[in-house]
Amino acid sequence: MINSTQQHYFDDRYALRDSEGSQLERTVEEMWARVALAIAGSPDDVPRFYKLLEGFKFVPGGRILS
Repeated sequence: MINSTQQHYFDDRYALRDSEGSQLERTVEEMWARVALAIAGSPDDVPRFYKLLEGFKFVPGGRILS
């Protein structure tokens, strides 16, 4: 569970938005799923990358997250 300050920064800087600026992701877990899918070499690798991202064990640079 993240606190309100963490949620604010997630919403402001990292949550995926559509072309009109509407927020599409509401949770860090949704972001981890998006990033894992984007950086995995194959669908079979997605769970492995998600597990690394989960709990902030591995944090790619901010541009990759956003």
